[in-house]
Amino acid sequence: MPSPKNLSYSPFAIMNRGEVIGALNRWKWPVAGVAAAFVGSLYTLGFSQVFQLYASDDKEVAGTSSYGVKGLLKKLIHDFIQGGKSPDNPPLSPSEASMIIRKNEKRVDVNSGVVYYYDTNNLASNNPMEDRNTECRIIKNNGFLFSVFDGHGGWQCAEAVKNRLPLYIALSLLEKSELGRFEKKIIKDLLLASLYSNGSTSASSNTNETSSLTTDYTLSKKQDIFHTGPKYLVQSLKDVLNGDDKLTAEESLSLAYSQLDDDISAEAIPLKMLDDSFVIGATGACAVSAYVEGDSIYLANSGELRVSPLPQPPHFYLSLGSCIFSPHTPY
Repeated sequence: MPSPKNLSYSPFAIMNRGEVIGALNRWKWPVAGVAAAFVGSLYTLGFSQVFQLYASDDKEVAGTSSYGVKGLLKKLIHDFIQGGKSPDNPPLSPSEASMIIRKNEKRVDVNSGVVYYYDTNNLASNNPMEDRNTECRIIKNNGFLFSVFDGHGGWQCAEAVKNRLPLYIALSLLEKSELGRFEKKIIKDLLLASLYSNGSTSASSNTNETSSLTTDYTLSKKQDIFHTGPKYLVQSLKDVLNGDDKLTAEESLSLAYSQLDDDISAEAIPLKMLDDSFVIGATGACAVSAYVEGDSIYLANSGELRVSPLPQPPHFYLSLGSCIFSPHTPY
């Protein structure tokens, strides 16, 4: 066994030029990120400010901005999310915040049956806004349908569901004897009446469901190929009803939701090239509806949207909108 004095070792491992270059190459982006974060922190705090960094947050120095490590990180995260407070970017006053939130607020008086009026409001978190809402009267039953749609990844699907779901629900509520008149041609004006034309403030104002982006296949042609759309819904209803005269309101809402979901999924299949219906299916949307008929209210939803009852005797209110941290299965 050799003695320790015969062993030789080097206290430092010297890297050759190639190893140095390789190490620099591996660490260049983390180093650049740290440098950018440091410069960004200086910009956030203001280059003209004098600040001192301490290991804790319990020291204050007059005439300077003193930060502990924890406090500095909290400030950087807060300013990144909400923006720094400065003379050029002052915080909103309560009245200013209220004005922004209520900018698109609308009230529409209905005064029919148990429905006196309804309010709508939206606050866009992106541009174009991906959310939609629609309010209409089901002519045959003199019922009222209120729906909200939350687009996922774009406005296209929410816009399509907004335009199609009320018609699917109106058809599903018809008696079997009335379906024949709509078997060859769907006349929407005989089924639905809009309560208010709110005009969506987004790119959807230029949307035409039967248009095509890059192919000759329009939506109507795809519906004939895949047997989707209102015309085939009527045929399905005639088969489903059989001896029954009419579906219940619950069954009608369930069928309309599931059938439209299936139709949008089928129509998203590309034919030759990608088209509008593919974009509609790829973006997706959640939906919630409240259908009022007589003195009864029927609710349906697909996804994270919920209905919140707000009883305030002698009146009863419903709030349709988003619910945070809930599971969802969009269209």
